[in-house]
Parts: sequence; C-alpha cells; structure tokens
Amino acid sequence: WRWIFFHQSAHNYERMMGLGFAHSMSGALQTLYGDNKEGLAQGLTRNMAFFNTEPQLGSVIPGVTLALEETYAEDPNFDPEAIPSTKNALMGPIAGIGDSLLVGTLNPILLSIGIGMSSGGSPVGAAFFLLVWLAIVVPMQIWTFRKGHEMGLDAVTLLMDQRLKDRITTGLTM
Repeated sequence: WRWIFFHQSAHNYERMMGLGFAHSMSGALQTLYGDNKEGLAQGLTRNMAFFNTEPQLGSVIPGVTLALEETYAEDPNFDPEAIPSTKNALMGPIAGIGDSLLVGTLNPILLSIGIGMSSGGSPVGAAFFLLVWLAIVVPMQIWTFRKGHEMGLDAVTLLMDQRLKDRITTGLTM
C-alpha cells in the first residue's frame, strides 16, 4: 500500500521516484533488520537511489526488490549489489510496456468514454474514469507486486526475455 499511495510522493529531478521507493520499502526493511540499525540504514540508502518507471505496472519492481532484500537479510553471502542492479535493469522495460499499455492505451479509451458521458457539464464522466481506472489499476498493482515478490529473480529472467518483449510490442502495435 505504501507503493500505491507514496510512489510519487517526493518526486524530484535528482532521484525521481527514489525517495518514494525507499519509503515504500521502509516498513519491510524495518521488519527484516529489526534492531540492526546499520543494516536498515544500508537498505534504505540502497533503495533511495535514482528510480524512474511507470508506477502502476512498475509495482512489480518493489516486489522483486523486497524478495532480494529478504534473501540478503537471510544470506550474508548474497551480493547486495544485485538489488540496485536488478532495479536498474527493470526500470526501462517496465516503463516502456506500462506507458504503452496504460498511459497510451487504457487512459485514452477511458477518457474518451468519460468525455462522452460528460456532455452538458455532467460530472458522471469524470466519476466513470476515476472509478473504472482505479478498479483496473489498483488490483493490477497488488497482483504485480505479489507476483514480483513471489518470483524474485525469476521475474527478472521472465521480464527480460526478448521473445516476450517482442510479443508484447507486437500486440500493442496491433
């Protein structure tokens, strides 16, 4: 829920969504590191770095990151550099797919329906857009976060598969 409500809370030119990302991870990191203040500080610092993606479909990335943080907290031999590297590798592809699917396709369709319903100044169209958009996007964010957390690094392999990206691109083009 922290990701859903706060991913853009402190958007800035230096880190883009980095501070919101760190905040969304803060509760889980506090649970993982408990009284280990140094581990918590390192985890928050690791997750406060530059981050920018399409936030709705991009909710898979905090899920994957949480799985990696859990692995690192349990296994000190796990390389913590894999965490920011994975985030960086996923930002671009997820942004491209999310922007095409949601910003470039879903939003214009829902807005054109809503505009048609708003003739004469009626607020029904705005309410339609807001409610339908939320009904689609919030469950999708929850599902992608959970899938990312469940799959961990396997999600990276799946998301970076060139054949899958080609299929998605072809589908969106159609």
